[in-house]
Amino acid sequence: MPSRLVRAGSVTADASGNGEVIFYPAASQDWVVTHTGLLQEAPGVADPAQPTAKAYVNGIFREGSQSASLDASDTRFVFNPGDEYKIVWTGAEPGSRLTATLNIVQYPAGTAPLE
Repeated sequence: MPSRLVRAGSVTADASGNGEVIFYPAASQDWVVTHTGLLQEAPGVADPAQPTAKAYVNGIFREGSQSASLDASDTRFVFNPGDEYKIVWTGAEPGSRLTATLNIVQYPAGTAPLE
């Protein structure tokens, strides 16, 4: 039976304004990602740099954001055990907190509907 869950990953932007987070389903799970949210938090910075972000599935570019300080996507992705979903930010405010939040429908491995 499928279940809904939320996963979030955060990273601190390095001195060049770059950062990445990586998500993996467990070996016993398939994930259908139904929503990806992006957020940059730069407390105390009046006009923070505006990052871009790119989403990769198993190293292959799937989509990007030109306003990754606060953006969202409803693009659906299906992940099986061993798959990787990576979000890569560039041009962020150095030292800012970069967060990706995923809304997921989780299935037992091998049972998720195809993309």
